[in-house]
Amino acid sequence: MYVPSKDGIRVQILSGVPIFMKKNRPIHNVTRFLYESNAIESVFDETSLEQATLAWRYLANEKKITLENILKTHRLLMSFLLPEKDKGSLRKVDVGMFLANGEFKKFKSWRVVPKLLGEWIKKANKSKTEEEIKQDHIELLKIHPWLDGNGRCSRIIMNYQRIKVGLPILVIYESQKQKYYSWFD
Repeated sequence: MYVPSKDGIRVQILSGVPIFMKKNRPIHNVTRFLYESNAIESVFDETSLEQATLAWRYLANEKKITLENILKTHRLLMSFLLPEKDKGSLRKVDVGMFLANGEFKKFKSWRVVPKLLGEWIKKANKSKTEEEIKQDHIELLKIHPWLDGNGRCSRIIMNYQRIKVGLPILVIYESQKQKYYSWFD
């Protein structure tokens, strides 16, 4: 079964596994990264993949990370998934998440998110190595600037940082998400 897209990229489903094809050749690139990033969050619909593609294309053309462009990236990514007031906006409530061990982890207060994000942006624009970019990603997720879409948006930002310094796109496979989650221990 083939699922067409507007880019001439087709997704061939073989035994439930998507194979990304362009001109009848398998590809392993941005579309694969975006598909897997969505899958980590159990998001599999075509509209969400299109939104992620739009968000990526927008950010990939920016010269550096700014508050404005990461908020726009979030707005594009979450355009059909959040209420209007929350798209591309920093959260205005405290949030947390349950860890695998059942413990509740509270993120930083929403009141300090703008300051922390401003500091993060300055640091992230200076990062040059794979390890620095990985640490930026971890730090951004610990800030948790949005109500929803933090993981997906942060992975887009991480890969933006990677391509800007000449590193390849990092595809984090949904099947390897536990290994990815171990980054945050």
